[in-house]
Amino acid sequence: VTDPAVTQTQTLAMGPVASQEAIKLLGTNGGGFFNANSAHPFENSTALSNFLEMLAILVIPAALCFTFGEMVGNRRQGIAILAA
Repeated sequence: VTDPAVTQTQTLAMGPVASQEAIKLLGTNGGGFFNANSAHPFENSTALSNFLEMLAILVIPAALCFTFGEMVGNRRQGIAILAA
């Protein structure tokens, strides 16, 4: 009987990480291509990309609250959702 830990191969997942990052931010709660949120260097390689990702994580949900207020014709409702 062989030990599964010895026979299991550890491979480095490679793929279209950059093109999938925006989809991950909009549609999931983390995880990512390498299952390390965005801590993996292939997902977030520079301080600028890290800053832009954090900015998108904050700005996109806030903008959607204001968009809701504009769509229903009452900006105060959007601000109330953002405050909640």
